[in-house]
Amino acid sequence: MEADSKLKIVKLNDSNYMRTIENAIKVGVPVLLENVEESLDAALDAVLLRQTFKSQGRLMLRLGDQDIDYDPNFRFYITTKLPNPHYLPELQIKVTIVNFTVTQKGLEDQLLGEVVGYEYAELEQRAGQTVVEIARGKRELKETEDKILSLLASSSDNILDNQVLIDTLQESKKTSENITQSLEVAEATQKDIAVARNRYRPVATRGSLIYAVISSISEIDHMYQISLEFFKTLFKYTLGRTEKHDDVEKRVAILLPAITLDTYTTVCRGLFEKDKQLFVFMFVSQIFREKGDITDEEWNFFLKGSEGRKLVDPDEEKWPEWTNEAAWNEVTELITVPGFESLRNEIWAAEEEWGIWATTDTAYNRYPIALRNFNEWQKLLVLKVFREDLVTYGMTKVVGHYLGQQFTESPPFDLDACFSESSPTAPIIFVLTPGTDPTATFTEFAEKTGFGDRKMMLSLGQDQGPKAQEMINAACKNGSWVYLQNCHVYASWMPQLERILEDIMLRPVHKDFRLWLTTMPNPSFPILVLQSGIKIVKEPPKG
Repeated sequence: MEADSKLKIVKLNDSNYMRTIENAIKVGVPVLLENVEESLDAALDAVLLRQTFKSQGRLMLRLGDQDIDYDPNFRFYITTKLPNPHYLPELQIKVTIVNFTVTQKGLEDQLLGEVVGYEYAELEQRAGQTVVEIARGKRELKETEDKILSLLASSSDNILDNQVLIDTLQESKKTSENITQSLEVAEATQKDIAVARNRYRPVATRGSLIYAVISSISEIDHMYQISLEFFKTLFKYTLGRTEKHDDVEKRVAILLPAITLDTYTTVCRGLFEKDKQLFVFMFVSQIFREKGDITDEEWNFFLKGSEGRKLVDPDEEKWPEWTNEAAWNEVTELITVPGFESLRNEIWAAEEEWGIWATTDTAYNRYPIALRNFNEWQKLLVLKVFREDLVTYGMTKVVGHYLGQQFTESPPFDLDACFSESSPTAPIIFVLTPGTDPTATFTEFAEKTGFGDRKMMLSLGQDQGPKAQEMINAACKNGSWVYLQNCHVYASWMPQLERILEDIMLRPVHKDFRLWLTTMPNPSFPILVLQSGIKIVKEPPKG
């Protein structure tokens, strides 16, 4: 949009960003301010509010403590990498906020293009060509119609006596007929291509559902940032490593579980143990709600139950003596969910059996016979009513039932797999907990892979930034590894590390270069580094 307008790109942590903005305002070129957080420098208020004034016939703006010329052609754009930013009302009234977050449908279409482009490159190429042909045909048809209207409007003589006009009309008619025929062929081809492409759509749908989950987990912990580019790379990696098959249905059946498992394994390595069950359970809910196996009514009950509403009158209703009013209140709400209408009657009909079940500590393993036709998810809702303390065990059973047992176990610590997924622009980040130090593991791995003498290690601290930058610059050229410890200790240097990584992404770097980082969880750790990196959570062994 602004490619030909000499666009200037700055960041808030650039030392001269205000000077760049000032010069752009004077000459009327656009500025893009990248990667802002939830607050902006107060010095930008005058720019955001366009507080211009006239002085001696010149349009001026007071920026800081000086008045500068203001060119009306100046444009100011701001972007953020925050997945779900919360801007205060006083900032929102100064700007126009546009949500450029990819939608699930939009991502599904993108991933469909990736799948078809990999599986059937010729088909995807034809699809792109057909879109261009249809657009060109419609444009030519519009130009022909405009030409005819222009000639008719400009003709002052009798139309029948205007030979030039008659010849042009005849020529335009032939052109229009040819274009219309071409359009019909192109549109028919597009429909055929769409049918062929849609055979791979389940894979794209699964990918978009999974990304919806992994993009939301940053709300649990700041360190869980994952970019769309990173996910797409992982998605394409799965396409390449899985077994090929000429039968599309069989190939799709191979890809669906592989994409789910690869994403689970990669992302889980960067999660704390306490959050892994929630993460994989979100997988189940997203995937099987979309398939219709989990209804909206069931999901809402699982999340909210009766929402604290009093549905049972203790003066008029009674409940089995082995339960209590609160649980019976939840039963009263659950029987309003389709499929559970007879639950209360079933409980009274086999009160003793239900009483024994509800008081056992392994209720999640065996349910009353009345629930024999219920699936694992529906049984979990009943378990939630009577034994909420066992719901986490029931969730594990649901995950195993729907996705497989491998999703109920934490992936083992696998540095080889992490390294294989890394790249010169994708750092490997050890997220630490108290009592852990991966240095010995890193040193051993470096020796094993032949980098024992090609690694540089530095524990970050005050005034260590320049030395770290020198090490990274040297390693980018000679293909060494750089291991920076305790990034959380030197939080003030993290914006500089972000700039270094951005620079690495834009220039040629030795293919063997790797950046290794260790840090405790830190809300100020750069989002760009987290989103592009391979994260490994290192927790001390239990027991």
